[in-house]
Amino acid sequence: MDPAAAERLRVLLCRFAMSDRQDRGRVVHEIRGDLESFRSPLLEILAIEDEETLVAAIAVSGWLRLQDATVPMYRLSRHARADVRASAIDAGHAMGIWSDDEVLRFLEDEDATALVAGLRAVEAITTYPMKRVLRLLEHGARTVRDAAVNSLIRDHSREDWARMRERIRKVPHSTRAILVEVLTKTTDPSESQATLHRLLEDSAWNSCAAALRAFATRGETIERVEPILEIAVDRGRTNSERASAWLALEKTGSAKTSWIREQLSTLPPETRVYAARCLVSRHEMTGVEELVDIRERYWNSKDEARARAATSANRVLIELAKGDYGPVAGGWPGWFDSLQSVPHRELPSPWAF
Repeated sequence: MDPAAAERLRVLLCRFAMSDRQDRGRVVHEIRGDLESFRSPLLEILAIEDEETLVAAIAVSGWLRLQDATVPMYRLSRHARADVRASAIDAGHAMGIWSDDEVLRFLEDEDATALVAGLRAVEAITTYPMKRVLRLLEHGARTVRDAAVNSLIRDHSREDWARMRERIRKVPHSTRAILVEVLTKTTDPSESQATLHRLLEDSAWNSCAAALRAFATRGETIERVEPILEIAVDRGRTNSERASAWLALEKTGSAKTSWIREQLSTLPPETRVYAARCLVSRHEMTGVEELVDIRERYWNSKDEARARAATSANRVLIELAKGDYGPVAGGWPGWFDSLQSVPHRELPSPWAF
């Protein structure tokens, strides 16, 4: 082994360990350019249990798809250190060497970092381990739960989708909202809507809001809209739930414009702005008029919720007008007086204030 090549490789591995993904790509490119010189010292590092550059060497071997490293990866995937196991699992996955049995073994690891790597490797498995992945949705570490949800984003049988729906209430609230998004990817709209309706009754507000946002994302007409209408005007709900309900109504067109207009006088400004958006999306001039009113009334309000409503209304108006009439003589009321019809526009996200 060339000592100079070994020392140069060590420097590159240290640089790899401290770099972001783009710079790591440059390091790997440099190693690949002189791989014949680096191959022997790289394999030597993989054979040393406590080598300080071991994790970086494993990762680089994965990036290089270095088949010479296949046998070491099997050994390193059982290493006492979790960071070494995780790196070996990822590298072996990149190299395409893991059998289904190996991946199932990774999912039994007690360390969260190694488990997350194992869940990434699940994408290459022949028979999806639904029961094991569902069990990990209840893991104590959120990183594991989120990785389990991400691994679920693929085609499943009707039976497996049913298992997920049954499991959803057992999942911690912080992960349940993400799982809702996965569940809505099922190809059967009626089953998805039934699941989302059940979540509307969930005691956790973020589960309900996630279900409502899922309705909005799908964009399909809501078959049973009454519960969403109730949430939209229920002052006992959080503002996030009410706003999400209105967004679902806006994106699906499931509420009658006459019903929306009837609610305007009863809604606080922080909710009325969402109802106005609904009307604007239907090209109703009443919606634009409401936005102008909210913007003018509460633009300098000391109440944070009302000021946010005014800011939200202002963003929609600027999009509709393709300009800001706030500083212009006559302002937004003057602009509205000259408006003949509601312009066709993609409304800005209500969440970005």
